Amino acid sequence: MEFNKNQLQAINFNLGRCQVIAGPGSGKTAVLIERTLRLIKAGVPEDKIIIYTFTNKACDEIRNRLKKALGYMPKVSVSTFHSFAYSFLKQLYNEKDAKKLRPLMPDEQKKVVAKLIKENGYQLKDNQVVRAFSGVRNQFKVFLTEIERLQVADLYFQYEKYMRDNLYMDFDSMVHKLVEEFEANEDLAVAMANAYDFIMVDECQDINNIQFKMLMILESAKHNLFMVGDPDQSIYGWRGSNMKLIKEFMEIYGATRIDLGENYRSDKNIVDVSSYMIGKNSDRVEIDLKATLPAVNKVEFDEFMTPEDEAYAIAKRVENLHKAGKEYKDILILTRENCDSDPIEIAFKQRKIPLSKDVISFFDREEIRTIYNHYNLILNHDDDLAFEYIATRPAKGIQMKKVMELANLKSISFLEASKMINNAKTNEFASLIEDLSSKIKIMKPEEFFDYLLNVTHLDEYRNFNTEKAQQNIVTFRDLLKQIKGTNYMDATKEFLTDVVFTKTVTNDSEGAVRIMTVHQAKGLEAKVVFAPCMVNKYGIVDFNEEERRINYVAATRAKEKLYCSTYRYFNSRSEYSLRPTFYYSELKYAQNCISRAATHHRGE
Repeated sequence: MEFNKNQLQAINFNLGRCQVIAGPGSGKTAVLIERTLRLIKAGVPEDKIIIYTFTNKACDEIRNRLKKALGYMPKVSVSTFHSFAYSFLKQLYNEKDAKKLRPLMPDEQKKVVAKLIKENGYQLKDNQVVRAFSGVRNQFKVFLTEIERLQVADLYFQYEKYMRDNLYMDFDSMVHKLVEEFEANEDLAVAMANAYDFIMVDECQDINNIQFKMLMILESAKHNLFMVGDPDQSIYGWRGSNMKLIKEFMEIYGATRIDLGENYRSDKNIVDVSSYMIGKNSDRVEIDLKATLPAVNKVEFDEFMTPEDEAYAIAKRVENLHKAGKEYKDILILTRENCDSDPIEIAFKQRKIPLSKDVISFFDREEIRTIYNHYNLILNHDDDLAFEYIATRPAKGIQMKKVMELANLKSISFLEASKMINNAKTNEFASLIEDLSSKIKIMKPEEFFDYLLNVTHLDEYRNFNTEKAQQNIVTFRDLLKQIKGTNYMDATKEFLTDVVFTKTVTNDSEGAVRIMTVHQAKGLEAKVVFAPCMVNKYGIVDFNEEERRINYVAATRAKEKLYCSTYRYFNSRSEYSLRPTFYYSELKYAQNCISRAATHHRGE
């Protein structure tokens, strides 16, 4: 691959702090990979290089590209912020507690919060409280009334105690607790600051305040921090990301700025109209964006009366594109929210067009979560969340209410309480878990998995009896083959903790049109992109700069063709109305200006 002047400047940047402002399709990941390879070839020890990013998928992509370039898997650390913090914090626990410690999944977190809200009689929503907790950890503002703030503060201390007592750690708390450890122990902070010679961050526009604080501690000894990102693609402000940190890094910390403004992905029309729209934002880092590809296809705009009309038109257009030779897998539909996809899905089903919906984490699938929680309880008898989860998956006749009451009364685990309940089904379940806990110590991982399915009959449960669920169960068993060592119980525990951070299985999108939200599409691209439902709902405030950035991300996923659409809707009964967003109008205006200019240039 040939690199342009600015890309080479970034690749060859050696010592010091550097901020690469990388526009869409500018080859930022290729630059980060090439810089890593250059450092390795220059003699930098591989284990002295660490790359941070924000998703497991991005980690896997970077690792695979490094392996492909080198012919082997280097010892370069490639990690999400969460998994790095968790791995480090786990070392601070004693051996017994470290074995019990496990990540708390988001749905489990909501369940714990909902339980605390109910116990305290507060009129709060679990999502509202979880977001407030995130604001505390990641240091961003969440707007609450005075009474709500007091209630959330009370819940926060109860929640933190619950987490400590049960040895859970949710994702938001990981980096927060790591920074707390660094701030409380200067020697530890100094030691970690000397652990890596070169630190790199991909997609740095998504960074939040606490992650940035962690980075500044880790780079404090060497000052070799290399960050790559695009402030115009910062679309996670609602969960604490702060693109202003990029400006702070350059202005306060004196980072060298390098711009990657040449777009190698998209038709010039797409680059020009999206650049015009994002240029309307005042709070941004200015960058000169240039298309390297010619203007071949105009961006198209359509307005409809209803979302159903819009969905039907999209289905019809996709059908025509496919007849003209475009493969379904080359078409991507990006919505603002999940609910926007429902009319489109219906329209596609009616026309028998294959559609691949949102990517679901492998471990979020019910059959896998159920198996995973069986393992959690087998490996840690104090894991009450795992006990409660599997008590009804499938139903086992366990007297859960009595178990919980006795456990609370005697301050013991649910499993311990289940042994004391005078109920055959409840006692049988307790005995089963104890039997499995003894077998996992001596049986090979795959053999134990087969034994688990055999004695629990999980794979026969009606919800898990679909072809897809059965295949997922087989996939889980195959994952267990990666477990090494002779201490099967500890090795399995270590593997399952690690796999939460690193292993995902996605929907098979080969041969199907993909549909997802814009937030799920970061880093993706497609030959044809549809950006539907560009209407002023979701509580969107017109002229909101993050909303403009969301539309910018959607538009810049397109390589060859971009279709933008909207609808006008008025319900006379409720006086509820929708209209096209200003962002739709800005894109359309830009394309009209380009078309008029081209017509004038031709003398027509």
